[in-house]
Amino acid sequence: MRRINLHNHTTFSDGKKTPKELVEEAISKKLDVIALTDHFEYFLGFSNFKSDIFLYFKVLNHLKEKYGGKIRILAGLEVDFKLVNLADLPFEFFKDLDFVLFERVFTFEDLERLIVLKTEIPVRVGLAHPSFDAFKDLRKLVDLLEKNDVFVELNTSCYYDFSPQDRPDLPEHFLMFEKQTGFFKLLKNRNVDLSIGADVHRIEDDVNDLDKGYEFLKKMNLSKNLIKF
Repeated sequence: MRRINLHNHTTFSDGKKTPKELVEEAISKKLDVIALTDHFEYFLGFSNFKSDIFLYFKVLNHLKEKYGGKIRILAGLEVDFKLVNLADLPFEFFKDLDFVLFERVFTFEDLERLIVLKTEIPVRVGLAHPSFDAFKDLRKLVDLLEKNDVFVELNTSCYYDFSPQDRPDLPEHFLMFEKQTGFFKLLKNRNVDLSIGADVHRIEDDVNDLDKGYEFLKKMNLSKNLIKF
């Protein structure tokens, strides 16, 4: 399988690595695809991304020109579904993205609102480090995701009891997706794409910290569901 990391943050939001540092690290680790997915707005603190979005695309385009022969670089965005006024999203820029991640989509009501919003977004839409605890009817959830082409992320830094910023890195803690096997068992023979992302924030975070995601795909016989970009 291709080695992909579709969730990373840079100095454009709350990440500590520059986009160039992130891409060069991904190349050194022999990744096939790397995505920058800086926060548009964030519940742990507001970033100035609204004013920086022109520069964001300028930097991304420069990196694609410089490193495009060595790695595929994707332009993404992470949106806090609970915080942002959805009417204020930069829809005019979405055509220049490859995908948008939405975090904190917690209920069927949230998901149904996202599905309506998705009709205005001309690129792929996915759920960042999702929790399915409040979705009591998992078959209905799978049906909605498949019908509306919403992909699901395997986040290798988001533990069930900790955020990606906490990173306990202790074996007794389960990653979010490892605690939700009931959902993933239902994906066999279903067309719901899965992405893998390390959710890089800190300088010490490894852009290639993806093994648990790939191991989980194989364990659940879902390698065919790995998203294609």
